Amino acid sequence: MSNSSRRISDRVLAVILSVLLIVGMLPTSAFAAVPGTHEGVFTFTITDGENPIEGAEVTYTVTTQKDGAEPEISAEEKVSTGEDGVAEIVNNLPAALESDVAVTVNYTVKATGYTDVTSVHTATSLTDNVAVTMNAIPTVDVTATVVGKGSIAVGGTAVDAENIVKVPEGTVNTIVVTPGAGYEISSLSIGGTAVVIDDSNKNGYTDTTYQFDVATVINVTFVDVAAPVISLIEAAPNGWTNADKTVTVTASDNSDSFVVYYYFTADGEATAQEAENGSFTAARLGNYTVYAVDAANNKSVEQTIDVTQVDKVAPIVDSIGGDPSSWATEATVTGTVSDADSGVSKVVFGTTDAFEAANDAGVTFNAVDATYSF
Repeated sequence: MSNSSRRISDRVLAVILSVLLIVGMLPTSAFAAVPGTHEGVFTFTITDGENPIEGAEVTYTVTTQKDGAEPEISAEEKVSTGEDGVAEIVNNLPAALESDVAVTVNYTVKATGYTDVTSVHTATSLTDNVAVTMNAIPTVDVTATVVGKGSIAVGGTAVDAENIVKVPEGTVNTIVVTPGAGYEISSLSIGGTAVVIDDSNKNGYTDTTYQFDVATVINVTFVDVAAPVISLIEAAPNGWTNADKTVTVTASDNSDSFVVYYYFTADGEATAQEAENGSFTAARLGNYTVYAVDAANNKSVEQTIDVTQVDKVAPIVDSIGGDPSSWATEATVTGTVSDADSGVSKVVFGTTDAFEAANDAGVTFNAVDATYSF
């Protein structure tokens, strides 16, 4: 071999060794199956032209037809794509392809937000990959303004000022407007068109035929129609007292916004006063009427409470006397006490050094030389 030939061979060998070295440094993933396919199985690869579509549903049947024979169509099967956009077909395919048997796969692909794709694929092997590109359906925004308590849903998804719903352009979606507890629909407009609200729909509105061709705004006003409810009125302290009693009112309202009022009815006074924090001081004895009003001017059922057992007048010592009137080693002293309101609870008597009590308005006791007090 000439020197020039030897030099050429050395160069070729060096190139080959360099290629082998580079190949050895490549990751094994470089030799994996083509992205979007699963090696060794029949697959569908669903994309939007750039990215895989996860959750696409492939409905298919397999038709086999031998030359001159009637076609045989399999039962319908459904498979879904994974996060790589690939769905595997494992059922209904023949065990092998024969030269005189045609195998076709009829399929429809559906995915939310995309136009359906229906087509036929003629199998060339049992490991074919059918690439399907889906076109996204244009969407329109649905927004809403809500006044009062209630909700709006489009296609089952809540929509309000902060939650914008995107629906496929030109599609029909169900609109449901639901008042909150104790509320009714006062006004409603959809896409700038007012909806007539009456007794038939004020408690809830549903439209199953609305077609969203353009961006749509839904405006609704819910009004509070439920009155507050008074659940308890009580005066404290219980029983007789010598101070004004405090009346406490417990009430509730669906709007969480209400004011409690009261007025005195024993002498016909009818000027309502606000019960601050739901309570007020009953400065006089007699009947008090209590009610609550919410922000929508709904008034509760009036309730009354009879404030009694307040006695601010002290008992009166009606009489006091003794016998005999002449000097003696001891005398009998008699006293009589009365009270017009709560009555006499007890009588206290005695000298400045010692008192005794009797549970009676009239008391008699033996006295010695001293000054006695009742």
